[in-house]
Amino acid sequence: MRHLPLGVVTDVVLLVRRPLGLGVVILFLFGSIWSIFWFSNQETPSPVVASVEGGRTQVVPPVVSSDQQSEFERYWESQPRVSIDLGQDANDAVLVTVVKFNDYQCPACANAHRLYRPVFEKYESSHPGRVQQVTLDYPLDPTCNDQSPNGLHLGACAAAVAVRLASEQGLDQRVAMEEWLYGNQPGLSPELVVNALEQVIGISERDYTAEYGRLVSQVRIDIDRGNELPVEATPTYVINGVVIKGSLAPEYFDAAILYELEQVEVGTVN
Repeated sequence: MRHLPLGVVTDVVLLVRRPLGLGVVILFLFGSIWSIFWFSNQETPSPVVASVEGGRTQVVPPVVSSDQQSEFERYWESQPRVSIDLGQDANDAVLVTVVKFNDYQCPACANAHRLYRPVFEKYESSHPGRVQQVTLDYPLDPTCNDQSPNGLHLGACAAAVAVRLASEQGLDQRVAMEEWLYGNQPGLSPELVVNALEQVIGISERDYTAEYGRLVSQVRIDIDRGNELPVEATPTYVINGVVIKGSLAPEYFDAAILYELEQVEVGTVN
């Protein structure tokens, strides 16, 4: 049976105390449990395997059968679609946009990052530039998120700012900072984040402090986008407007992207 990723239950409990109220969280849990029940009744697909291409090992995501794909597509087509203003992150050349509302101190976010990475690598190889992941910050940290007054991820706002600072140095620096954060979540604090930013990326505490106000304002813009959705747990993924509540196994995450690619290519997705 498929389960919610590690950490989702904790993050949902934190959100129960948000001003959005308990009722919203109950609706989220109902939707998540229904999705898990549906996927748990599907036959287990082929496991992740490794292949060697061009002298390097590549992780290949598992695949679903044609029957599973058809059943999944019926489910997917029944889902409503939402619109998210991505601002400068919007890209007209992209066919499938995968939005992730993320908290760098959230265990489920780290888990999803690792599980879905082979899927994104697959489509970067087969459809370069056509599938885009946009990470939007939704830290469950009251330091910058008023909707999470009792949040316990007290290093998450600092982490979001650190990743933005690293990103301004280049993609490799962003990736390095993200990987460090995902690998050092327990006990994460602003002090640890600032130290790591200097050790991993070479950005000093002085520079972090000088840029914090500017960058945390950008984080709050992402939080506002999440509140409009609304985001009830992290991570929350939105694939071409379809909100994923709970968890999708990697093979069905892959199936969703494949379906969206095919539909956009034939011009049937609005």
